[in-house]
Amino acid sequence: MKYYKIKLLHTNSGYQYPSGYNDLIGVFNQAHVYYQDEIDDIFTLLIAVLDVNALITFPVNVTEITEAEALIIAQKYDSSKEIITNQAVVQRLAIKASLGQIFTQKELDAIDPTKGELGFGMSENFEKIIEKKKLK
Repeated sequence: MKYYKIKLLHTNSGYQYPSGYNDLIGVFNQAHVYYQDEIDDIFTLLIAVLDVNALITFPVNVTEITEAEALIIAQKYDSSKEIITNQAVVQRLAIKASLGQIFTQKELDAIDPTKGELGFGMSENFEKIIEKKKLK
């Protein structure tokens, strides 16, 4: 993977992407994170592309960074969030809890977002998407 920081300057018509962004970079997007860069206070896009689609020359406001730098940015600005992965399971658990019934181990695993059981889980973030893409 190659990782690029793209500075998006603000204009009267919105944020300005570099010339040729869609054809050179955007079309190859594997994962991305938007964030306000604390170093220069400029709205920035972190994007990952496969090595075969790497840029040969860099448009203005585009900088290649290392994977380690990209992951530090992603951890700071794109954390996973707890999500419901199966509404029916969650409702059944709520009913069972309100009736004072004991949960099975499978149901306890459904409550734990770190387990693979449907119920609650964690959203995908930049890191998870990149790991999945590397396996392909």
